[in-house]
Amino acid sequence: MKKKITRYRSNGIKVTKFDIGDNNYDKTMVFYKNGKPKQEKNYKNGSLNGNLISYWENGNVHTRGQYRKNYRVGTWETYDKKGKLVHSEQY
Repeated sequence: MKKKITRYRSNGIKVTKFDIGDNNYDKTMVFYKNGKPKQEKNYKNGSLNGNLISYWENGNVHTRGQYRKNYRVGTWETYDKKGKLVHSEQY
């Protein structure tokens, strides 16, 4: 069963947390004031674990990568506001 908790920061930014089932996985999404996603990240047992994606305010991906137990793993990519890959780094 998914449990959804939505809160607003003092600056008006919306943050939504999803508890995904009984497997200790959580997903947190942060939104721009215009309602578009700003960042989504996944946790397992309270540690960053899984995909992290951050977005420009125009909706294009800014950064994409993965975490395992709070450490960056695999390929991390950064894009400019138009969606062009500007940096790629292997962890």
